[in-house]
Amino acid sequence: MNLTDEEVVIVGGGPAGITTALTMITANPKLKNKIVVLEKDIYPRDKICAGAISYQGIKILETLNVEFEVPFVSIKGVLLRSSIGESSFIYMDDYIRVVRRIEFDSSLANLAVERGIRIIDGVRVNTVEEHKQFVILTTSRGLLKAKYVIGCDGVGSVVRRAMGITKKNLINMQALEVDTEPLMEDYDRQLLVFNISDRTFSGYTWDFPTIINGREMVCRGIYHIQWRNNKINLKTKLSDYLTSIGLDINNYQRKYFSVQAYNPDEVIGNERMILVGESSGIDPLTGEGITQAIKYGYLAGYFTADVLAKRNTFTEWGKVVRKSSLGRNLSFSIRLIKYFYGAPRPVVEKFLINYNIPRTKGYEFVIAYLFEIIKFFNTVFSAITISLTDRFTTRMRLIKKI
Repeated sequence: MNLTDEEVVIVGGGPAGITTALTMITANPKLKNKIVVLEKDIYPRDKICAGAISYQGIKILETLNVEFEVPFVSIKGVLLRSSIGESSFIYMDDYIRVVRRIEFDSSLANLAVERGIRIIDGVRVNTVEEHKQFVILTTSRGLLKAKYVIGCDGVGSVVRRAMGITKKNLINMQALEVDTEPLMEDYDRQLLVFNISDRTFSGYTWDFPTIINGREMVCRGIYHIQWRNNKINLKTKLSDYLTSIGLDINNYQRKYFSVQAYNPDEVIGNERMILVGESSGIDPLTGEGITQAIKYGYLAGYFTADVLAKRNTFTEWGKVVRKSSLGRNLSFSIRLIKYFYGAPRPVVEKFLINYNIPRTKGYEFVIAYLFEIIKFFNTVFSAITISLTDRFTTRMRLIKKI
């Protein structure tokens, strides 16, 4: 197949890429003939992911008139388990939906095609070369020339490499998951369970109810943030957890994946290319993926429509992300890591389990209660500072008298 000149090429046909395309034609229906999405695999293809989409992601999809036409588990809240106890956060029915990526991504892509967006799957982008007025993409089906390129191609992004972003992030995350049968001891299937009781690593284990081929199953996994060189053996840790609930890790297919944290100091946009979704970086604290991909795509879609209308330029993308609620939340989550997984962790756990946490809709519920943690520590640090200042002032007065 010969690929020709294109206005906008979106590399990656996951939630970030498809949401970007859908948002662009929502902003301006005339753009549907100027977009092509390249997906390296052939739909339906699987992606390793726990599959949770929170309230805000659901609402954005509703704004784009996207209906869920795939099986999902409706979730009403979150259960947090720690070494000192547990606490549940109940929000509302259908607050989160757990899907399987093999079904969800394919359904989203089919909808985009129905709306006139060109998606070519089975096309791998090997290299991307930027020129002053255009970009040349070398693909498994030949050369492609584009005016603009949007990199939605995940952690190993070829677009990211082409932009010269070679600096390794200080924070990277790894995960390992298995799909198991449900157990009698499992919690309500309307709850997502996060277990932070093991303080020997920076992360958590999870138990998410899911549906596979019509069967009720549970996706169980471990998520670890690599910072301060604190590497662990994911298989050993997850095996220990599964053993504690009567399961043998060797009886299940193990699925590893890694993601990178958002870095507000990185340049994620130049004159011809921008990074969207995991290729730009996600929230390291929670590891939330699909919802943030959707939010990235929604922001990028309207932004790119403005660029094509000559109301903005791709070089402003980094600033647009940083100033958005998405960017502010991502930056805030990075700052929270040292509180959540550093020395203050026992105090943080006690706070989360015992204090009244604000209940707000969507991703912001996490930010809301973690913000309370920051205010708590700021109060403590301020008190210590005032105390030390008073002692210093008193001592100086004594010295002067002497």
